[in-house]
Amino acid sequence: MANPGSTVKTVRMALFTMLAGAIPATNALVCLDGPTTDQPDDIVSIGDVHRQVQAGVQLVGGGGTGWADERYVIVVTIEVFRGGDRAQMVFERAVDLADLVEAAVRADPTFAGLVIQANPQQTDFASTWAEDHSGRLCTAEVQIAVHARQ
Repeated sequence: MANPGSTVKTVRMALFTMLAGAIPATNALVCLDGPTTDQPDDIVSIGDVHRQVQAGVQLVGGGGTGWADERYVIVVTIEVFRGGDRAQMVFERAVDLADLVEAAVRADPTFAGLVIQANPQQTDFASTWAEDHSGRLCTAEVQIAVHARQ
């Protein structure tokens, strides 16, 4: 009997679907691994995964033959840009989008039963001028911690 595979592929796609439904397409682009040539002012990108696996030991009450305890973090990167010098407005929009990401995960912390638990773990914001100084940019990284059993 083959060991079950990681839940990462399924959960990452479930997070994409969840966020695409929670964030109106007219307000932001929700994508996997960053946008293509389409560069709207607001981008929500489901990207990197940092995974740890601990092999289980078959015991009474264990997960069965070949089970593993899987914990990982999925990073959701939010980029908000506005032309001109509207730093506070850009920051507030990034916070609003991060709040939507966090609320979507808190509303269904098991991803419809795919995992034991998922929760927003940390959100970092960084504001700066765009490289060409055409406007303000705020980048937020929302880390979603996931606990699953294979």
